[in-house]
Amino acid sequence: MRTWFEVETALRARPRWRRIGREWHGPCPVQGIGKNTCWFAEGSRTPVRGGCRKCGGRFSAQGLREHLDAVCGASPSFTSSPSVPTATTTPAESSSTAPGDVWAAGRPGEDTPGRRYLVERRRVWAPFERLPPSVRWLPRGTSPELVRWLPGARVRGQVVTVPESAAGLLLYRFAGPGEVATRAVQCEGVTSDGHRVEVQIRGTRVKRATLAGSDLDSGRRTFRVASGKPGRGCWLVEGPTDALAIVRLSQCGALVLAGAAVLGVQGAGLVRLPACEPGPVTIALDGDMGGAAAALRLQTTLRRLGREARIRSAPDGMDWSDVAAEAAAEREAIRDE
Repeated sequence: MRTWFEVETALRARPRWRRIGREWHGPCPVQGIGKNTCWFAEGSRTPVRGGCRKCGGRFSAQGLREHLDAVCGASPSFTSSPSVPTATTTPAESSSTAPGDVWAAGRPGEDTPGRRYLVERRRVWAPFERLPPSVRWLPRGTSPELVRWLPGARVRGQVVTVPESAAGLLLYRFAGPGEVATRAVQCEGVTSDGHRVEVQIRGTRVKRATLAGSDLDSGRRTFRVASGKPGRGCWLVEGPTDALAIVRLSQCGALVLAGAAVLGVQGAGLVRLPACEPGPVTIALDGDMGGAAAALRLQTTLRRLGREARIRSAPDGMDWSDVAAEAAAEREAIRDE
């Protein structure tokens, strides 16, 4: 079980977290949204107590573990106490087949508004390349069986609303190496003309949501763009579009992958050892450095294991999607001259 000293030490190193009285407050470490929305404090009957307004209020046992893992890294030895209230769930929330059902209902993203969004709007994928198999498109109203998920899907127990303006959803599959079953999926709303439309979680707009029932297996399951070559390591980035952007940058000659896999994690809190492929690891941070603490922890762990690890950051105020868009524009300008 984690000690309060361990948690408080990790919180001190996290950007945008501050101590207010006896509590620490900051953005949700799991979803990466909000400001003073999540809080932790020393407990009386348990070492740590807390809650998050973006994830349903006071933590259930599972919610506490997820958020502590996002702050401190996975801890298999952490066990919940019966004194922590357990949230009730509906069958739809507890189903582990839902991500696989939604993924199976999707189709390849070619010739869809989703491709237009990634290629023309975000410019994180090359016009001459097919989308990777980890990306699919789900048109609105695909199947009556998915009504409970779309547009009223549940993300960590919260109702997610996809605006009527969305023509469908881009689906991003998260999986471990060689894993056949689909157990974790993120979705992103896109209009018919290829613009992103934000979904809402109880009135809060988010650009991308994780389907209920998704299991990221403590970060082992990642969004895989390029599988890479055995022993060549990997690039770890924060999210699907940044992962696509890294491959696009390599195509533009802006960076060299050298056979490394390109893997997107669900937020900086899941930049962890289970996600790493054998070989050198590059942790690619967004320019806001929001994941610096998690990246440093992973780098330290890898080096203690005798592995090569480096941290590379996007320019200040930019993410890797922005960098790829600029590189693509420059390449097109040179070609047109």
